[in-house]
Amino acid sequence: MQAVRNMVAVGSSNIWLAGHSLGSAMAFLAGKAMAKTGPFLESFLFNSPFLSAPIERIKDKKVKHGIRIAGSVITAGLALAMKKNNHNNRSGDPFLALSAWVPCLSVNPADHIC
Repeated sequence: MQAVRNMVAVGSSNIWLAGHSLGSAMAFLAGKAMAKTGPFLESFLFNSPFLSAPIERIKDKKVKHGIRIAGSVITAGLALAMKKNNHNNRSGDPFLALSAWVPCLSVNPADHIC
């Protein structure tokens, strides 16, 4: 992360972030941190190892929909709890800070880890 900040600090305008697997996860986190505070860096990420539940394998549409709603409710509750505890947030809404950064993600659908 510090290497990326140093490159941006000296005025390098043509910096890209790229990575595969663990390198992709590291590039994603670096790009996310830079998007919050500095310029948006082009990012090309391949098979990041961020785990998620294999909801697509569930055949029952009602169960699948219920799981998605429950996940949304939990996420919203956690966001509200964090917002109440975070009075010193300088950047305002973190979603707004990140919404303009769009990394290019490539994921192999047959890879169950990614």
